[in-house]
Amino acid sequence: MDNENQLRWGAPVNESQDLKPWKNPTPSPDTQTPPENNNIRFNFNKPHQSSNNSLEHSFFLGKVSNLNIESLNYLLLLNTQECIQELPSISKEVDNTKQKYDINPPKESSIGGIIEQIHNILIKSNHKINNCYLYQNFKNKDEIKLETNSTNKKFIFFIKKDIDSGNLIFDLSNIGGPQLPFYKGAPGVLTIIPGWVPLSLNSSEGNFIVIVGDITSF
Repeated sequence: MDNENQLRWGAPVNESQDLKPWKNPTPSPDTQTPPENNNIRFNFNKPHQSSNNSLEHSFFLGKVSNLNIESLNYLLLLNTQECIQELPSISKEVDNTKQKYDINPPKESSIGGIIEQIHNILIKSNHKINNCYLYQNFKNKDEIKLETNSTNKKFIFFIKKDIDSGNLIFDLSNIGGPQLPFYKGAPGVLTIIPGWVPLSLNSSEGNFIVIVGDITSF
């Protein structure tokens, strides 16, 4: 500290003495403390000077990744091979381009048993099946884009699934976005997800058969 600014606490003051005004030391720009802003540290008083000698008036604050999609997954203990054998008698093709089939299985059938098990899971949370379809895809066919809805949930149940075929893909390709792996699944697995999530089922050298349906609350 400057000797001129030293105070002698408790020492007698000579009123006749010429007192010099207190001078606040002026910190240099390099030592000033910048304001707190989410733990981001940079010097507001000394803008960065780029190589072309012009001052930059923007600062990169970092990246934010904040997308969280929750799925509920269950394993249903049943004979999926019996379900496959029943398909010709209980399904009716409604869209050949998507290999989409309408199903109306008897309650006593194996697929009827699947629907009943899914119903019993949903009713515990005050939900019910609104509709459901069966998708069957063979090797080297196009991927299947699942329909979305803004208010409901949807379920996917895997009856048959070969390796690397029928995987769930988070699909933003309709708006120029990426296609990202979401969930692989397996025969006998039930997946429940928000209805707005855009998903497709990928195709490869293998085959897959899934039941997909909309879920509503009551």
